[in-house]
Amino acid sequence: MVHVEDAAERAKRQIGRPSTVVNFRKPILEILQQTPDLASLEILRRVAEAGYEGGKTALYALVASLRPRSIKPLVRFEGLPGEFSQHDFGQVEVEFIDGSSQRIHFFASRLKYSRFMCQFGPG
Repeated sequence: MVHVEDAAERAKRQIGRPSTVVNFRKPILEILQQTPDLASLEILRRVAEAGYEGGKTALYALVASLRPRSIKPLVRFEGLPGEFSQHDFGQVEVEFIDGSSQRIHFFASRLKYSRFMCQFGPG
């Protein structure tokens, strides 16, 4: 018995009705180069004026695949020396060699600029 992947085989053999939106790939690319954040509905309106008669779902899928992806840069929060610090409280269970355990409460502080860290516990 041979297993055939239906979707891949259809694409390979070009089975089915050809997409009408493929003919409008170039105008859509031009629109997205000029205004990359333009709403898909407005792109549909402009392409319809140019003669597109297909459905909006196929066009929206093509627009989504062609639209440039915006990557937000990772910006690290920084300040001047001595300007910012972060303070945290916490607790940890400590097990000793004899099998006993004790809950230790602590305070931790970190200076943002130098990343210097200091911890205080019981004692």
